[in-house]
Amino acid sequence: MPQDRHSEQLEPEHDCNVRLRPGGLSIWQAVTATLPDWPVTYLADQAYCPYGSRSKREIAARSLKIGRFLVSQGASILVVACNTATTAAVSLLRKELPIPIVGVEPAIKPAAANSQTGRIAVLATPATPASERVQALLEAHAGGVEVLRRAGHGWVERVEA
Repeated sequence: MPQDRHSEQLEPEHDCNVRLRPGGLSIWQAVTATLPDWPVTYLADQAYCPYGSRSKREIAARSLKIGRFLVSQGASILVVACNTATTAAVSLLRKELPIPIVGVEPAIKPAAANSQTGRIAVLATPATPASERVQALLEAHAGGVEVLRRAGHGWVERVEA
C-alpha cells in the first residue's frame, strides 16, 4: 500500500531541497512593496519543480502539505504563485486550510476582454491548459473568442532562467 503523503511532516532543511528564503520573484516583490510591514516568507519547492508534468492529485497533495506546514509556522495568508498549482489545488487549499488563499490564475478574462483579433492563447506547462479550472475560466470569460491552448515542456526553466 502506498504511503499517505498527506500525513508526512514537511521539514524544509531535509525535504529534497525545499527552501524557505526571501525571493525576488514578481509576486513576492509586489506583496512586499504593497505591504512593507508584513513579514513575508517565500517558499520555493525545488524538490517538485516543475509542477506542470505532474498529476493533479500529486500537485494537490504537495500543495496541501506545504500549506499545512506554512499554517503551522504562523502564516496568516497563503499566495499560491503558480498557475499550475492554482488550477490543481486552490479549491482544496481553500477547503482544508483555516487562512485566506489567493491563487494566481491564467489571465484568460483580461486577455479575452482586450483581444483585438478575437483570438487568445493559453501557453503553460502541461497540467494547466487541460485543467478543469482553465476550462471553467474559458467558459465564463472567453465565449466569443477563439482560444489556442498549448502545453509546453520547459516553460518554467525558460521563464526562471
